[in-house]
Amino acid sequence: MKMSIIVPVYNEEEMIKTCLKALSEIDYPKRDYEVIVVNDGSTDRTKKSIEDFIRKEKKTKFKLVNQKNSGRALTRENGARLAKNENLLFTDSRCTVHSDILKQVAKSKYKIIVGNPLTDKESALGRFGYLFRKKLFKGSFENFKSIEINKANFDDISKGTTVLFCKKKLFLSSQLDNQQSKDNSDDTKLLWNLLEKAKIEKNPDVKVTYHPRTSLKNHIKHTYERGPKFVDYYFKPGRKYFPYILSMLFALAILLGLLMFYPVLFGYSLLTLLALDILVSVYLSEKFSDFTILATLMPLTGAMFTLGILKGIFMKILGRY
Repeated sequence: MKMSIIVPVYNEEEMIKTCLKALSEIDYPKRDYEVIVVNDGSTDRTKKSIEDFIRKEKKTKFKLVNQKNSGRALTRENGARLAKNENLLFTDSRCTVHSDILKQVAKSKYKIIVGNPLTDKESALGRFGYLFRKKLFKGSFENFKSIEINKANFDDISKGTTVLFCKKKLFLSSQLDNQQSKDNSDDTKLLWNLLEKAKIEKNPDVKVTYHPRTSLKNHIKHTYERGPKFVDYYFKPGRKYFPYILSMLFALAILLGLLMFYPVLFGYSLLTLLALDILVSVYLSEKFSDFTILATLMPLTGAMFTLGILKGIFMKILGRY
């Protein structure tokens, strides 16, 4: 089974060599897979780091493609079009694949596989993200049995393009209408389009390790950018989180209205949010050090995600997706 592995990358000079090294060490015949790295107009030293690695790598077939910054969706599509093989495996540039990943893919009967991204929990930000996702997707997060994703359970399953296997024809026929938009929910919408054409497996054995951002500045930026993507898919009647978004908007409107007429309530509002922060942190924590991480990062993360959601709603209203 011949494979083409596609890695979209943008400004990952610190992680990209680690990612490529893991890809070069996959336990699979070297003649049966290629790696296509699509550099989406990086402005740091990512391009040079990739070139240096490929120059030294003698066994694995690597190909670097440089393009103007076009966004994640178009970058994946461009990589797929350049692939020599019908079997495509997409992974993130912040991931290290496990050495048996291609063997595990080859064992599956499915034409589309969403893999199992394990979280590197060494950093505070990594631990923070891990604890949230574990509670949110407990039935399909890290330790689970094979799940067939369908329309009924689609919103409840942990999924994405962090590690995704797909047949080339299926992938290219499932692209979004607004591929050029950097604010669309490209991964979720892509998977929905794929589900219209074939069954999808959530496979526990197709593994990568995801290394979260360690910079608070980058974490804040990434969280804010997730807001419009979240709105793009979920701000629609019938979608799982649509009622929650409406409830949040209603609560914010009431709160702002009250504060305009009763400024004294500002202090009480802060105390209420602090109490909520403490309660949620206790609920999510698995050990004492988790509480400190959660209680510290949650207010900032929540605020930035909320701002991102508000931006997304304004974009929806103005038709700018």
